[in-house]
Amino acid sequence: MSLEQFEEAVALYAVDALEPAEREALESHVRAGCQECRAALKEYQAAAGLLPYALPAEAVPFDLQTHLMRTFQLDFAKSGEPATAPKSLRDRFLNWRGLFGQPAFALAAVLLVLGIGAYAVTLRSQLQNEAAQRREIETVMQNESARLAALQAQISDQEQKLNKIRSEFADSLGTARDTLEAREAELAELRAQFAQQKERGPLNKTQRPGDEMTAFLRGSNIHVVSLSGSDEAKSAGGLLLFDPSSRRAFLYAFNMPPLPAGKTYQLWAILDKPVSAGIFGTEPGNKSRVFIQQLPELSRTKKFAVTVEPEGGRPEPTGPILLSGAA
Repeated sequence: MSLEQFEEAVALYAVDALEPAEREALESHVRAGCQECRAALKEYQAAAGLLPYALPAEAVPFDLQTHLMRTFQLDFAKSGEPATAPKSLRDRFLNWRGLFGQPAFALAAVLLVLGIGAYAVTLRSQLQNEAAQRREIETVMQNESARLAALQAQISDQEQKLNKIRSEFADSLGTARDTLEAREAELAELRAQFAQQKERGPLNKTQRPGDEMTAFLRGSNIHVVSLSGSDEAKSAGGLLLFDPSSRRAFLYAFNMPPLPAGKTYQLWAILDKPVSAGIFGTEPGNKSRVFIQQLPELSRTKKFAVTVEPEGGRPEPTGPILLSGAA
């Protein structure tokens, strides 16, 4: 027998429908090591085991015995044997090999085995597809879990940064509030001095030291510029009072850092470029007071600044800026 014939005979072997010679030939072929026929035989035998469960249960017809007896009598008459009834009906019907040997029944059995095998293959394919879909869903869920975990970490990081910014803002706000209160107190002190000088009445013909300053503070066209400390002098501040008509000014600075030896403070009026407005030092308590007789053209002044320069000042700023403010 060829390989194709062996493969066709496997289904019949599973339902015990082969002739003895064909059966022995197939068994020898499988024992010789044909893995394809061995695997096919296992599948068909498994399917054949399900045959009793694949058919619907039906009641035995009432006239089945009479019909079978008539069939046996006709078979015996053709074969020349005496047409006598068998001693035992059970003995005749227990020989399943003879029944399976009928061509019609064997063909039906083979078709049923093939149908069950096809159904088993289809069912296995469906199970494999469902398993693949389940694995895909599990992969998606794992990716989503990882993405959610990363997002949660980003949220926690952003919350920490926001809390830090809030803390820094609160500290900066407190420092700015303290600086503002100090400047308001200094301004109130200057206004009180101005009011006291104003109540003293007319000046004497012979001016004493500070009389010129008093006359300046009594002017009605005084403008105030607030000066803020830079990063190198965060607690420092100042007020610049100036009269645009006379171009005179008074600078009051507080919390100024001590000057190094050989250094001085220099006030700059910034127009298109910085122009020196005078030099000054510090008094006890790190305060500075200086009266400026002649400021540059105020209508073109954009900003005022105070820097640290060598003694005597410089025509252009060279040192760090400690105070600054817009005109």
